Amino acid sequence: VEGGPDTLSTIYNDLANSIPIVLVDGSGRIPNLLANFLNRTESMIHRSRKDNDGANWKQVIDIKAADDVEKLKVKFLPYADEIRDGLRDISKGSKTSEKQMEQLFKYFLYCLQPAVRCKIRIFSLDSNESLDDTIFEAIVQAKQQESVEKNKAVNRDQLLYLALAWNAIHVAKEYIIKDDLNDLRPDTKEKLFFDALLIDRPQFVNTFIKLNFDVTQMFYEKQINQPWKLRSKQLLRLYANDDKKNVR
Repeated sequence: VEGGPDTLSTIYNDLANSIPIVLVDGSGRIPNLLANFLNRTESMIHRSRKDNDGANWKQVIDIKAADDVEKLKVKFLPYADEIRDGLRDISKGSKTSEKQMEQLFKYFLYCLQPAVRCKIRIFSLDSNESLDDTIFEAIVQAKQQESVEKNKAVNRDQLLYLALAWNAIHVAKEYIIKDDLNDLRPDTKEKLFFDALLIDRPQFVNTFIKLNFDVTQMFYEKQINQPWKLRSKQLLRLYANDDKKNVR
């Protein structure tokens, strides 16, 4: 949100450590400038694996080596003057030296490259979307990108528990649930369902039921040649939690 040169430095350090970023476009200064150029250079995401110069844009190009910095400068050459002018405007009054300005320019180019920008989400103040949902979406996408980079399956259990805590049903349905939770273990399904009941997440409860969570097995114990036995402890958990909510 808002922020000057120090904000750009923080953004660079977070991205370099694989921490996702949410820019609040419309809040001014660095977020506005970076969001503007991320949008204008969006087509670079869809470029081929390698440009004619042999640069592999699916891998992060660091800014510590001069050769790598040069690759980024060539990549974004058409926007260089505008970016520098924008950074100078933002840095007015902060006594930023030319050397510091050059470092800020490198930070900015680092953020624009295809392999890094996927970790940045833009939230517009004019949007109808929730900021909480945008932040959670950034977390989910960062986790998914990490799983791709490490060639490991995404831990959907962990993401679903996190989605419950955030109450982010729309993001969960689009990026985690995807109309199928058949791969979850029965005990995981039961815990998710009860957690949704306990912390009052009706949209999650409804979604789980639509995805064939077996509610009867959660509340009843099968018995051979006898009526199923009510699992009274499960109900007690719900009522005990409800009583706690009503205590003021």
